Amino acid sequence: MKPSHDKRWNKAWYFFMFVAAGLIFSWGQVGTRYKSAEKIDTREYLLLRTEADCDLVKSPCAAYAPEYALVVKLDLNQGWQTLRVRAAGQALNESSRIKLSLEPESSLYDSELLPIRFQSPDTWYSDFQLPDQTKSVWKLRVAVEPDERKVWVAEYPLPFL
Repeated sequence: MKPSHDKRWNKAWYFFMFVAAGLIFSWGQVGTRYKSAEKIDTREYLLLRTEADCDLVKSPCAAYAPEYALVVKLDLNQGWQTLRVRAAGQALNESSRIKLSLEPESSLYDSELLPIRFQSPDTWYSDFQLPDQTKSVWKLRVAVEPDERKVWVAEYPLPFL
């Protein structure tokens, strides 16, 4: 004699299938909303290597890759500093997208964006004040976007004054 199927479990099985289908549908909707609202950065980031003996007070410093380099020069003035950025391997012009920021080593402080201006023929510069290095170590970060797909990033140690 063949064992028969207990049909009392069919109602419970249908209930769980209905709940599972509802969860799958709702999480699918959440995923599509998140995907459409959040733009994911798919650009290629290249971290340039900074010279080992970089001291911005003594001389300009370079950060480089095989075919590209960023040279930064710091001029100390009375009460403020001027930072000049030039490129080798790809010329900077007025339409170049450059971002300068002061980045703290400690998470207690926020990074500070620096105002930047173009100076003909191929130099970007910023006038700013060095941050207080007694509470946190700060670095200068230069990001250059040569096109929509790439970002070159260089970090330079800031001097203690």
